Amino acid sequence: MSDIYQSIKNKVPVTWRPFIKEQIIRRFGLGNIFKMMKNQKRENLSDGKELEINRFMRQRFRSSYEKSFEYVPYKKIHGLSTRDDVKLITFYLPQFYPFPENEQLWGKGFTEWTNTTKAIPLFKGHYQPRLPDELGFYDLRIKENLKKQIDIAKNYGIYGFCFHHYWLDMK
Repeated sequence: MSDIYQSIKNKVPVTWRPFIKEQIIRRFGLGNIFKMMKNQKRENLSDGKELEINRFMRQRFRSSYEKSFEYVPYKKIHGLSTRDDVKLITFYLPQFYPFPENEQLWGKGFTEWTNTTKAIPLFKGHYQPRLPDELGFYDLRIKENLKKQIDIAKNYGIYGFCFHHYWLDMK
């Protein structure tokens, strides 16, 4: 991480999760954040810039931390009946953990979580980024995470998973 980037990052005291703060600054740059704020009629940026940045960022990203009207919390369901002739299967993208071929193609530490956290809201109330809730930023190399996902799926009547297979140089 460059010294310039580090100094900018440290001067913007956004009070929410550090990885979101880093993604915003990395993606837009501090100058562009000021431009977006001015476009929203926030002309008085010379006094209290830090406070204005915090307000702007909170408003812009509030929907990522609040539960939307679509949110359904996990609830244990007893005796869920499913039809025997229908088997619900969910599609599963397994690229949520680092592995050598992925790091070679996309860079060290890259997973789909990298892209997930880059999403930004484009308008007020736009629910982005969609951050994980029950399982957090899980790592698929950890068997307990898969077990939790299986338990949640079974609870909601999911019969199984269809795993997407990555064919990376015949591996």
